[in-house]
Amino acid sequence: MARPGSEAAPPVFPRAVREDPLGFFFLGLFLVTLGLTLLFFELGLLEVLEVIGAAFSSLGSILLLDALVRHRRPWTRHKTLPYAVMGSFFLALGVAFLLGPGRWWPLSLMALGLASAAYGALRSLRSRLKGAGGP
Repeated sequence: MARPGSEAAPPVFPRAVREDPLGFFFLGLFLVTLGLTLLFFELGLLEVLEVIGAAFSSLGSILLLDALVRHRRPWTRHKTLPYAVMGSFFLALGVAFLLGPGRWWPLSLMALGLASAAYGALRSLRSRLKGAGGP
């Protein structure tokens, strides 16, 4: 209890959110790859479907790389799963556009299905290890 006439100092709480420069790094990386892709299109080196495929593939690859890097940092680990799922989806969509979207579009559905199955398998394995006295 504070004495009358004295000011009580407010409590100091540890900072829950740390500065996250990874978002800026990976955004910059994506913008550079997108710029290169569009430059190649303007120079006539890529067709429209190839540009779309390259853009989605680069976005997916960068999101997967981002998920791998974030998994090593405890304060950004909560973003790993959404980035990995979106990365696998965009990578598969990009590959489908590069191979021909009329025939290969189901690759994106397969990527989402594989991500869901892998997540379920990892959760099941983790719960079994906890039940057996594991970490």
